Amino acid sequence: MQTLAALAAIIALPIVMPGPNNFIVMAESIAGGIRRAVPSILAIAVGSALLLAAAKGLLAFHFMQRIVPLIGVAGCLLVAAMAGRLWMKPAEPDMLGIHSKRPIALVPFQWVNPNSWVLAVVVATAASSAGYPDWVPIALLAALSAAASLLWAMVGQSLAPLAANPKHGRWLNRAVAVAMFVAALQMFISQIGEI
Repeated sequence: MQTLAALAAIIALPIVMPGPNNFIVMAESIAGGIRRAVPSILAIAVGSALLLAAAKGLLAFHFMQRIVPLIGVAGCLLVAAMAGRLWMKPAEPDMLGIHSKRPIALVPFQWVNPNSWVLAVVVATAASSAGYPDWVPIALLAALSAAASLLWAMVGQSLAPLAANPKHGRWLNRAVAVAMFVAALQMFISQIGEI
């Protein structure tokens, strides 16, 4: 039980930190409340679980240890581009232009999200060394991912009145853009060091 709590802590810390998934969920809830963010929350949880399931098998191949940092670098560039788009965007309730009709796109997004890859590799390694069956870390990751996303959706819903004001909304867009860019830069530097 103690090792399960340690595994939960390994998972919980990075997924609750600011990152692309959390900013997307926050933007959804600013635009339409927590209910609008639920499909995105579920898509992120499912995408993360599928990535972890795949990573457990893929890490057995030596070449994947060289490919994961490259995927991470590509993901960092994608997140930086999202931040640039947000910076230039005028204030409007739908910050990132994400519509609830496309939350399924967040499932494959996990495959280019550098945070998701790093987390999947760490969790797969930790779970293997602890001897847990494959379903335990996958279920734990999905549950904690959904909980962290729900927390960010609540933050977004509380910021909705601020975003409704065009002047304040523009500054909110820019603050989120800067946070995304800083997160992408930090991940980029760590991924470049792995190459």
